[in-house]
Amino acid sequence: MSTNDDPKGMELKLLNIQRGISAVLTGGKTIPYRGQATDAATLGPIVAAALAPYENVHNVRSALRVGLDARRANVANVKQLVKDIQSAAQAAFQDGTDYEQFGFKPRKKPSPLTPEEKQVKVEKLRLTRAARHTMGSRQKAAVKGVTPGNGTTTTGTTTPGGTGNTGGPVTK
Repeated sequence: MSTNDDPKGMELKLLNIQRGISAVLTGGKTIPYRGQATDAATLGPIVAAALAPYENVHNVRSALRVGLDARRANVANVKQLVKDIQSAAQAAFQDGTDYEQFGFKPRKKPSPLTPEEKQVKVEKLRLTRAARHTMGSRQKAAVKGVTPGNGTTTTGTTTPGGTGNTGGPVTK
């Protein structure tokens, strides 16, 4: 037996032999096969049995292709199902052993920050707030604006152009 098998070539040869049997060995014609005169009724089933594994491979590959297509079409639904069950299990069991029984790993606790890391975090926070001009609730409450005309104090709102809202008519 050779180690360099060519299944497609062998299948093609068997199919050609099968066609030849049905075309040539009709009407009682025979050929010498393994020392005996053999007709289509004897040789046909032998070739069909040799061809069956090749046809089986085609059928199995076709079924595999259909199965893979069905699995790919269902991926989004399966991912959503797993996500929903994971969130339900986490809500019911937090990160305990019952949660882990479902095969989910508990969330990893963040490592505590070193003093240097805390300082960097605070500096970044202050720089971001300064860059975006964000204020805390007490800072916002302290901002007062005076509208011209009536002298009452109200909280000043700023328009995107940077001018205060005076409540008066808009002139161009």
